[in-house]
Amino acid sequence: MRYCLSHMTAFNLMMSSSRIMGRSDAVGHSKGCSRIPDVVLGNDCYQEMMARYGELPQHSYITPRQNTNQPIDLLISSNSGKRRRSQFKVHVDTRQFTSRLVAPIDSDREGSIVCPELVFLELASKLDLIGTIAVGYALCSAYYLDSSARGGVSLRKDAEQLTSISKLKSFIDKNAGKNGSRRARVALRYIHNAARSPREIALAMLLCLPRKYGGFNLGDVHLNVPMKIPVSGKNRFVTRIPDLQITAEGRDGKSHSLALDYDPISTHGGREIKDLSRKNQIIAADKFPHLSVTKENVNSFSSACEIAWQIQRVLKKRSPKSLATDTSSKLTEFSQREFNAAIYGEASSKETAVYHRQWELWNRLFRSI
Repeated sequence: MRYCLSHMTAFNLMMSSSRIMGRSDAVGHSKGCSRIPDVVLGNDCYQEMMARYGELPQHSYITPRQNTNQPIDLLISSNSGKRRRSQFKVHVDTRQFTSRLVAPIDSDREGSIVCPELVFLELASKLDLIGTIAVGYALCSAYYLDSSARGGVSLRKDAEQLTSISKLKSFIDKNAGKNGSRRARVALRYIHNAARSPREIALAMLLCLPRKYGGFNLGDVHLNVPMKIPVSGKNRFVTRIPDLQITAEGRDGKSHSLALDYDPISTHGGREIKDLSRKNQIIAADKFPHLSVTKENVNSFSSACEIAWQIQRVLKKRSPKSLATDTSSKLTEFSQREFNAAIYGEASSKETAVYHRQWELWNRLFRSI
């Protein structure tokens, strides 16, 4: 192998390919040891590398600040081979790599790439918690970024995932004490399988992360779980898959659930799904209300808050006191002052500090996609 991609470059490459990368069986690689290079490539290889990996699509909310000229991340096995190269970001790992950790990118075997589980651990050591959660969601998703597709994403064949929560957890358990393992373990509490677009990930994070991380803490979320809907007047069912299912215990002590879809007549993985007709069938399910969220609903923070409050009412959860709404669901004059204080960082109370964190998370997730 001439080079080994790791960290953010490996992640971006995995998330822009319809193939499953980082697994030895994907390219017919035999088991055994995969020796990674011990020196950095020379400048003569830079143009070739940039042509392949220099402008890969990115998830814009992974890091708070995007670097459009991000160097290529390379992994080497020796500190002595770490030379200064402005074009490359060099990382050293001296462990003995097996084919489970490193696999060829293509059949020519010139380059290799680390496995998705190692990418997760590597990025957990470099990113903040929100970025780590977003990376985990993406690695456990069924989509890849595709600029030629409507909506910018396509689904992999059979909705196959790069990895899963159980595989990530097993890998982190085996590498306890490694750099990034602690943050990765915390992030795993909030990651879920089967996302089909970055928007689904953003909605799940904003609505269901704990308030201390900037979320609305609305309940437990599951993505793209099939639902059997009874057909009225007929002894049969149809299967529908809402983007999000949120379940929470209400003030009455009972469990309440809600189905949520992003954008009526939207595209998920290049396949048009008519959410409005699907919504009508989901509504027919007993005690399972449905909500469709449009792009306009989340393009402003106040609109996103109103969506969250609407879900809180459906789930019969207590609404925050400092931003209580009137009967028309509009902010009261007092609430508007608190709301502005939260946005502009003038947090004079614990409650407005929470809303400032929520505004920061919304701004990071939705202003960039």
